Amino acid sequence: MLSQQALQNQCWKESRGHADWVIVTAIDEHLQHPDTRNYLAVCQERGVTYIPALGYHMLSDAFPEPHEHLARTRTIGAPDAQYNKLRIFNPDAIEEASFAIGGHGATIEGRCIPPSRDEMLLLHYKDLGADYTQERNHSLGARLGPRDRARNFGYQYFYSDDRYRRVIAERRRTAVDLSDPSYVPWKDNPEPRWWRTTTSGL
Repeated sequence: MLSQQALQNQCWKESRGHADWVIVTAIDEHLQHPDTRNYLAVCQERGVTYIPALGYHMLSDAFPEPHEHLARTRTIGAPDAQYNKLRIFNPDAIEEASFAIGGHGATIEGRCIPPSRDEMLLLHYKDLGADYTQERNHSLGARLGPRDRARNFGYQYFYSDDRYRRVIAERRRTAVDLSDPSYVPWKDNPEPRWWRTTTSGL
């Protein structure tokens, strides 16, 4: 996990002078907006330099089919402050981005201006059926090194089946349907947002 952290802290710097935006994320994190291309263009016009995403722990009873667009077909998720992450930013404006393990938090330096309204969502697709998820957890847990274990990284990989069911039940209790037109993420997402206490938007 430390090697992944080091990679994320540095790899995006190669895009300076070449890209308007960089995306630093994980394969099970889907960044979602109804009109991403236009939204990024508007943010650029308004001088926004980094776009934190509101995090949701997505829930599915079964593993998706290969043809599915998950943000359209698997839309039930629990707001999760742990997944409020910095994943999109301007590489020319941000001088340093120091990500926490797993990207759960970041310290940024440079010209740091977030959007005035939080429209970008991070949909974390991990719980895709209990059998798949627990099998994946056990596999990932077996690959952790001694330093990872000593620091309690990946603790969730060692949940018993009973504890996993309790965790999922609690997430379902707070879950919302993101396809519901009455749900407005930037108003309804209840968790604190670190970028609203450290930096003001436009």
